[in-house]
Amino acid sequence: GSGKIAVSYSTMKFQKMNDDTPRSSYIWDINHPNQPEFELIPQSPLCCLRFNPKTHDHLAGGMYNGVVGFWDVRKESRRPVSTSNIEFSHRDPVFDLRYV
Repeated sequence: GSGKIAVSYSTMKFQKMNDDTPRSSYIWDINHPNQPEFELIPQSPLCCLRFNPKTHDHLAGGMYNGVVGFWDVRKESRRPVSTSNIEFSHRDPVFDLRYV
């Protein structure tokens, strides 16, 4: 409904991931497709991203290290506003998530 697409990038082969593996993911406005509107910088590559269906300024992302991050694109920071504590997070990559 917002005309925006969130795009995550991650390699699912742990052995192929190195320090040069891109960590950034992007939000694109489909009406202005020449460059991303917003860059997300997670602590680990994002395996999945999902907009909040009620508040299109909020996104949740599942990371390769098992952490779930939360972004508010109204904030100027490209880093997550909040993340799950890694000690209590998933032990495997988060491949999908849903808002309830």
